[in-house]
Amino acid sequence: MKLRFTGRTLLRGAFLALVLWIGFWLGVLALAPPQVRLIWAGLSLFPLAILAPFLFRGGKSAYGWAGFLSLGYFAQGIAVTLGSRSLNGAVEIFLSILLFFGATAALRDLQRLNASQ
Repeated sequence: MKLRFTGRTLLRGAFLALVLWIGFWLGVLALAPPQVRLIWAGLSLFPLAILAPFLFRGGKSAYGWAGFLSLGYFAQGIAVTLGSRSLNGAVEIFLSILLFFGATAALRDLQRLNASQ
C-alpha cells in the first residue's frame, strides 16, 4: 500500500490543527473568566465552523475561502505575538500559514485533476 500525500490532506490536517489549537488556547488557556473564554473561542471558531462542511466536501470555492480565512487568523496571531510576546500567537501564525499553503496545494491538485480529464 502506497501512502499518498495530497494538498487536500495538508489542508484538512492544517484546518483541524487550527481548530483544535484555537479551541484549546482561547477556551482553556486564556486568562479570563470561563464565560468570556467560551465567547471568544466561539467567535473565533465560527468562521471555521461555517467553512468545515464545504471544505470536507472538497469544492474549489471552499479552498479559496480557506486561504482567505487563514489571513485573518494570521493577523490575529501577529497581534497576539506583538502585544504579549507569547508563544500562543506564534503557533497560530504557523498553523494559519500551513492552512494557506494547504489551500493553495489543494487548488493546484484540483486544477491538475481537471486538466487531465
